Amino acid sequence: MAGVAGPKVRRLRQLDRDIEGTLGAHEVGTLLTSIQGIGPNTAARLIADGVRPGDRVAQNSSAVYDSSV
Repeated sequence: MAGVAGPKVRRLRQLDRDIEGTLGAHEVGTLLTSIQGIGPNTAARLIADGVRPGDRVAQNSSAVYDSSV
């Protein structure tokens, strides 16, 4: 079982690096990750979901956006 986890863990780490690199080159991604509590994965998810500043998102959605921030 441990032999299977190794390649999966390496792949997840590579995906994390890819996400961080892409966000670093993306203006909105850079701005989102500058907000305390929003990391690379959350920022990527917000961008992928097409959430724009000021949008109201249902609480049971994949992300909750508070426009007062």
